[in-house]
This record gives sequence, C-alpha cells and structure tokens, in this order.
Amino acid sequence: MNVNRSSQQLAIVLRISPFGESHALVDLLTPEEGLLPAVAYGLRSRRSSLRGTVVPFARGEAWLYRDPRQERSKITDFAVERYALDLQHDLTAFYHASLWAELIWRTHASGDAGAAVYDLLCQGLDLLQRPGEYGGPLVRQVGLGVLWRYLAILGVQPDLDTCVAAERPFQQGETRYYQPGGDGLVSGEWAGPATLPLPARGAAFLRAAEERGLAILTARALDEDTLARTRSVVLAAVQDAAERPLNTVAVAGGLL
Repeated sequence: MNVNRSSQQLAIVLRISPFGESHALVDLLTPEEGLLPAVAYGLRSRRSSLRGTVVPFARGEAWLYRDPRQERSKITDFAVERYALDLQHDLTAFYHASLWAELIWRTHASGDAGAAVYDLLCQGLDLLQRPGEYGGPLVRQVGLGVLWRYLAILGVQPDLDTCVAAERPFQQGETRYYQPGGDGLVSGEWAGPATLPLPARGAAFLRAAEERGLAILTARALDEDTLARTRSVVLAAVQDAAERPLNTVAVAGGLL
C-alpha cells in the first residue's frame, strides 16, 4: 500500500537538544497532534538549511517526513512566520516562556488538547513579544496567567470558589491557602505551616486570567505582596501538576 509519509502543519519549536555530532532533537507543539518529537538532521552544522529557522519559540509551517521504522519524524523544512527575538533581550520574559515550554513538555501537552495548548502558547508569546510596553511585574502577571490557564487545560486547576476541606464557598475578601501536594485551596482554619496564602486580590487576578483573557493581565500591576504570594501558589500548583520540580524554577526562580 502506498502511504504518504510527508506532512505539513503549524508548529512552535518548544525544545531543542543536541543529538550526535551535528543533529538536534526537536520537540514541536502542533495544534493537530500536540507534542511532536522530531529530528533536525544537520541543524548544528553551519551549512544546514534549517539553521536560523528551527530556533526556540519560532512559529511557522513545518514539513515533516515520517519513517515508520523511526520513533521521530524528520524536519525537512520550516517556514517561520514569527520569531521570538524580543525574548532574547528580556530575561524575565525569556524564562517565563521557558517555564511554559518545560511544563508543556513534562505534561505531554495535556495529551489530546493540542489545539487549546497551541492557542494558549501563541497568545502568551505574543504578549511577551512586547516587553517594552510594560515592566517586569506585568510580564510576571502574563507568565502566571498562562500557567494558570494551562492548569485548566490539564484538568487540575485548583477551585478558587470552594474550600476543598470544609466543602463551603469562600467568602468575599477571604484568603485562600494552597497545600503543596494537596487537593486544592482551603480556608484559614485548615491552613498549616506548609500552606501558601493566596490573597483575595490574587484569586480575583487568576479568575480574570481564566475568564477575561490574557490581555487583561497587562492592564494594571498587582501590588508587590499580592503578586509574590500568587506567584508562590501558582508555581507550587504547576510543579504538582508536573509531579516533579521544574528545572526553570530552580534555575531562574528569582525572575519568575
């Protein structure tokens, strides 16, 4: 039977790692198939036609060849529609994008939710491509908003409305608490030494990220304390979702 082994689809370059002397393993995020492992032969060679196109966070059209005897596809061409060059000039933005990529890779792009994950990452990268329009705190807000929405795609986003221990709604203005490795958010009477507080304003911020879209996150900065506490909760929740500590958090936690 004659089988067409070539395909063409939208993709974001999520992760690149060396392979052999001059090749690279590339993890692509596609709306059709989610996380797609591929090989870019000769990518690290100066004469490679893929050099300068298959780079982190580049988006475009990927041409792939699939050999059924191999575990990965081969990238034969990549037409870039948008680079993420501005991220190279803003470490805060770069490390947030890196954290998104690591989390998506660790969680296999949520399995069959490729289109939703692809769309979310595109939105986030578009906002991070404008670092000069707002300062570090707003970049952090975008970063946390994308992580929070990704938790919803994974199906593990903590419930902002209900205390999982008391099974009652949170009151207006009430602080929630997150227990790393626990089942969700609890009220103050269930808080312990290891629980992380989520102020009411932080909960409202996360709800806005989910219900009103990411662009709202750049409208106004949270106060420093609320942002720091919200950051701690979100980073703990995503590492629980990944079921392991994330390298980007360990390396660049101070910039997230």
